[in-house]
Amino acid sequence: MRETLLAYIILIDLNLTTITDYRDHLDELFMNNPDDDILLELEWSISNFDKSKMLIYDYFKNHDINPDIFGSFLMQKLKPIYISYNTDIKAFEYKMLELWHKIPNELIHQEPFWKMSYAGEPLTWGDVEQTREIYEEMLNFYCTDNEA
Repeated sequence: MRETLLAYIILIDLNLTTITDYRDHLDELFMNNPDDDILLELEWSISNFDKSKMLIYDYFKNHDINPDIFGSFLMQKLKPIYISYNTDIKAFEYKMLELWHKIPNELIHQEPFWKMSYAGEPLTWGDVEQTREIYEEMLNFYCTDNEA
């Protein structure tokens, strides 16, 4: 669950979502888990995003990241962003490379995150369709057949 907050701060750093979205999500998590000390501390620092960000990064220096929770949530948030970049796949590719560099090191060589590092390569020879296929495979990695 805290992995979702990590996904949010990475997306905020890339201007792909807003602090307001993060705060709303944090409020929801805290309301559902009022006894969680980390969420309480984050709620107390909600007006200072930089402090919240450091608390989340510090937390994950000492705790494992569940790649499925992080990845599923991140891909869910990236789908509408991908759609909004529909006419500018090169700009989306640039954002995905930036995102890949911000993902925790223990995840960057795992699927679906690894795809962010190479999905744009077909663009160098003009193959937009192949790039789109790679991104769509990445975005649907956690979906069941009914959701894709």
